[in-house]
Amino acid sequence: MSVKTTGCYSLLLQVSVLVTCWLSSCREEPAREVPDHPKLVEAILDSTNDLLNVGKVQESIHYLDSAFQQIPAPGPIDQWEKYNHKVNFYLNYDFNLKKARLNADSMTFILKGNEERYKTEYANAIFAKGHVLLAERRYAEAFKYYYDGRTFAHQHLDSCSYFEFTSKLGLVRYSQGQYLKAIPYLIQALSENATCKTDDRFNKYFSFRQSTLTAIALAYELAGMPDSAIYYYQKGLAFIDQNAHKYPERKNFIETSRGVIYGNLGGVYAEQHQDKEAEHYLKESITVNSNPDHDFQDAQTAKLKLAGLYVKQKRFNEAGELLDQLEAYLGKEGNNPTNENLRQRWYKVKWNYFDKTGQYQLAYPFIKKFQRAQDSVSKVSAGLRDIDMDAIFKDTEQQYKLALLKKDNELKTGYLTGFVVFSIMVVVILAGVWYSLRRSKELNNKLAQKNEQLQMALGSLEQSQQENTRIMKIVAHDLRNPIAAAVSIATLLLENDELQPADREMLGLMKTSSLHSLDMIADLLNMNITAEGLTKEPVEIHTLLRYCIDLLKFKSSEKNQMITLHTEEIVIPINREKIWRVISNIVVNAMKFSPEGSVINVALVDQQDAVLISVADHGIGIPENLRNKVFSMFTDAKRQGTSGEQSFGLGLAISRQIVEAHEGKIWFESNAGAGTTFYVELPKRR
Repeated sequence: MSVKTTGCYSLLLQVSVLVTCWLSSCREEPAREVPDHPKLVEAILDSTNDLLNVGKVQESIHYLDSAFQQIPAPGPIDQWEKYNHKVNFYLNYDFNLKKARLNADSMTFILKGNEERYKTEYANAIFAKGHVLLAERRYAEAFKYYYDGRTFAHQHLDSCSYFEFTSKLGLVRYSQGQYLKAIPYLIQALSENATCKTDDRFNKYFSFRQSTLTAIALAYELAGMPDSAIYYYQKGLAFIDQNAHKYPERKNFIETSRGVIYGNLGGVYAEQHQDKEAEHYLKESITVNSNPDHDFQDAQTAKLKLAGLYVKQKRFNEAGELLDQLEAYLGKEGNNPTNENLRQRWYKVKWNYFDKTGQYQLAYPFIKKFQRAQDSVSKVSAGLRDIDMDAIFKDTEQQYKLALLKKDNELKTGYLTGFVVFSIMVVVILAGVWYSLRRSKELNNKLAQKNEQLQMALGSLEQSQQENTRIMKIVAHDLRNPIAAAVSIATLLLENDELQPADREMLGLMKTSSLHSLDMIADLLNMNITAEGLTKEPVEIHTLLRYCIDLLKFKSSEKNQMITLHTEEIVIPINREKIWRVISNIVVNAMKFSPEGSVINVALVDQQDAVLISVADHGIGIPENLRNKVFSMFTDAKRQGTSGEQSFGLGLAISRQIVEAHEGKIWFESNAGAGTTFYVELPKRR
């Protein structure tokens, strides 16, 4: 695809195909939920454009549709690319406004809800809608869409991304015949494109820059400034020469672009009466673009210019041959809209040919056809030429500002209304607060009196509790000596081998009951342990554990149980007697609720800020319904041991008091029927 010296509106659409089709595949690919196929789609579009370049218009659209059907689950941008190409196709090649409008709407619809995600595509979709409205001669609406697209691009894209939109606005100026006003837009687009310093991709760099240089030259040419036009044509050729080696895979496209510039440059030289240079460049253009896979249509444009040059030089045989070739081409192509400008200019050269050869009767019909075609173009472009794009942009901007001002006023009115309502609510709330404060003051006075009474009652209860505890400990302490004496007497009597069985059984029951009573007295003496009344000293905890286990081994032998101990040498500040009591309680419980012949594992582990003692048995475990009760004082979670041992339910409750008085923690893990592990964590710090 390349830029040609065709009519104003046709040029806008054709160059728009270049800018939109080339640049739409040059975005940064955003993250997508549905995967797209950018490389595959780019290859399909390149092949489609190649078919258009060689004049295979209908084949190109059929190929596009069939190729897209082969894409497995096309993503949103895949579909957007197809709709984008079809908009330009139905505006520029197979003129069908209904289909162009449907595809432009589809471009916007496919991005609905994802405008912020696909910013470049969304801005292009807005411009595509503007192109369709322009073709429908709804100029004011079209320019509003151009304004919206440009505004969105400037707000959301950097200069490297919105140069294409600046270029499109320049082409709109061009289509209006305002060539000198179009040039600054096109030059600015080149400047913005230059900010993509590290991006030398073919479409975004080479295609855009060479086509924009050609468009600038065309604008100067049509504005009657041939020297500037020649400068930019030569600049375009120099750009191609400098960069063609970077893209060997795009040789056909590059040669086609070179041939287009040759033809345009030959046309300018012809207008300058530099016939030798004009003929050279026009023949070069025809030679290049008449080749397969090149722009055959552009070759016909160069032939028409060369025929005009031959007519001016009175080389009528050569001119007639070229005009006949063009007539055959136009007849074959029918009413293809891309050839209408070529057909109109062919009428003019044909008229000049017959006029110069003295065939005036044959010249007259071509004069009429040329005038009718020219009038038709004038009518089409008349409304467009009269539109002031800057004025519409300014008016649209003012309308947006007025809309924002109106919305701001509505917002302020809403704020004012809200403030009034809020103020009324504040007054009501303050009145309620004042009333509540008054009531609260009265209630506070009553609560203060009640609190004073409760404090007195609590003090009395605490004093009573302390006295009860003291009395209980005195009673327990005084009971321990006679009960211990009873145990000793029973033990001595049991050593007498002459005792009758009945007497021995009675003494055994007395000894067992007395031992249970001593255990209960020991628990009672250790109740209500607090940190304030606790005396600590550095203790070798591993030695303490070993002594405790050694003493309990005699008791474990009664059930043929074995106690294992794994320790590390650690010294921590504790109350030796109390911690001894905790370990003894836990190990005795493990022995009590484990079967005969089982193993009880005791371990001491050094942690960073604490020591961890674990006692693991393989006994009957703790049922789910008792797990929240085992640490409660005077709990009903009392069970007999595996050999019928009695339990008072105080040991674990007292153990927790002792551990917490040491600022430690005690907990357990248990599987009913599989065993229980108790953990005691004691801090190392004082």
